[in-house]
Amino acid sequence: MFSTNVFVKSDALKLESGSPKEYSKPTDAGNEITSYFCGDCGTTLWRESTGFPGIKILKEGVLETVSGTKPTIEFYSVRKPEWLPEVAGAEQKTAGP
Repeated sequence: MFSTNVFVKSDALKLESGSPKEYSKPTDAGNEITSYFCGDCGTTLWRESTGFPGIKILKEGVLETVSGTKPTIEFYSVRKPEWLPEVAGAEQKTAGP
């Protein structure tokens, strides 16, 4: 249904081993998003979007420590189930990155 992502500057991420596979597709917002994932297990590691140049979008679940920061943007907010409230103060976007 949803995932928590952490946006970091591209030069702040260092891949220590391995060679992730990648898959690109267009987004609802008209950008292109590329997913980088483990070629063995298929776990998405991060994404890059032409809508956010110079930024890597990390899946928080792949990090050893959860950031604990409050979300500042909610993408696809129009698809949110009625029972799930908005995150107070988070920008609501109807499409993805």
